[in-house]
Amino acid sequence: MGVYWCGYNLTVFSTALFGFTQRWAHCTSQDSDILVFGAHGPCKCNPVDFKGRILSVNGEDHAPQKYTRKTMQIGVGGINFPYGAVEWINREMIQYDGPITHYAVAYANSNCVESRENMVMKLAEHVTVHAFGACTGHGKATKIRRPGSWVSNVKLFQGYAMVIAAEHGVSPGYVTEKPFVAAASGAIPIYDGDTELLYRFMNPDRIIVWNSRAIQTVKTHMLSSMRRTQAVNNTFLLMKANEIRTRLMQL
Repeated sequence: MGVYWCGYNLTVFSTALFGFTQRWAHCTSQDSDILVFGAHGPCKCNPVDFKGRILSVNGEDHAPQKYTRKTMQIGVGGINFPYGAVEWINREMIQYDGPITHYAVAYANSNCVESRENMVMKLAEHVTVHAFGACTGHGKATKIRRPGSWVSNVKLFQGYAMVIAAEHGVSPGYVTEKPFVAAASGAIPIYDGDTELLYRFMNPDRIIVWNSRAIQTVKTHMLSSMRRTQAVNNTFLLMKANEIRTRLMQL
């Protein structure tokens, strides 16, 4: 059996599931092989031609096309395992436990969807919000523009009490890396998305859900020890990931 990854780099995640992995360097495969395919990433070969089992990892809020009858999907339209949890494993994230240096809310987005911008605008009326991306909550957040990506946000957010970790829409099964990145930075995620799914993989007592009481909750917990509790149980996360391995092998 050969285990390969293709598309988006999922080397660590693949190794966590199967014990080893290698780059899919050739366009040949056997029925016993496994391909961990990072959907939307570049791939030399068409997964349609892969003869073995495919684990397709998709971070979008729509289901990708299934490639073969031996394909399993992580993400919307697939098994109940959030894409953000894949990233926690693949990036080998650990929770920063340093002190708070900014009693404020961090916000880093370049896709200025209305619901998220309104959320930031309302928060900025009550607490300090620092905006690092192109979006500023209709100009209400303090703009501190810095180049970077979501990968570098783990360090960018370190020292912040809270981070806005809202999805661009609320879709069942759609949980991206945003709340996991916030938790890894040591901050409290202020989350808007599929909370039911997120609660299965992240400590509910470590999350502030965006609702009619959220602003008061943010103000109350800005100085609290809520952020000291563990957000993600790594042992549990790997156990759930190994359930994926078992189900894939049964295809």
